[in-house]
Amino acid sequence: MAISGLQYSGFLVNYLDIAPPFSGTVLGIGNTISCLAGIVSPMVTSALTPHSSQKEWQSVLWVTAGILGVGSLVFSFFASGKVQDWAKHKGDEAKA
Repeated sequence: MAISGLQYSGFLVNYLDIAPPFSGTVLGIGNTISCLAGIVSPMVTSALTPHSSQKEWQSVLWVTAGILGVGSLVFSFFASGKVQDWAKHKGDEAKA
């Protein structure tokens, strides 16, 4: 929770970088997809913790850490702040 504020300088601002005129729409699509984790995670957690033992909860936390770590690495290596071709206005190319 303490470092969750880093998202505001990371991926959240990236929506504005890659598609300035459509950033609201792209953010909405991304947010909808990411909310699927909130729907699926209680089912996965209950499947991984049938007896609610400490060992089972450790596995849940390790799986969560792994997913977050892989996601961070993928974003770090493949994210770009370049405006995407589909997000450019046709008139912008003529001016450049």
